Amino acid sequence: MEGIKAQILDVAYARPFPMNPNLTLCCITMCNGFSVLGKSAPASAGNFDAAIGERYAYDDAFKQLWQFEGYLLRQHLHDSSDKQRD
Repeated sequence: MEGIKAQILDVAYARPFPMNPNLTLCCITMCNGFSVLGKSAPASAGNFDAAIGERYAYDDAFKQLWQFEGYLLRQHLHDSSDKQRD
């Protein structure tokens, strides 16, 4: 987890929809320029808390990064096994 966090260049939050001001978006941009977008919204508008919305939106975006890390690891293992066969 710390390895992924070390590669984060920027984290930005937005609530861009006037008709749904409780929907929070989080954009995580990595050092290589790759970005993922997370989202969160409360079940009830009366429960909206900006800090909690940002935390859940960040968590949603961060989970996506784990999937890409898994892909990169699998590709690395595949490339390594091909080199060992040569």
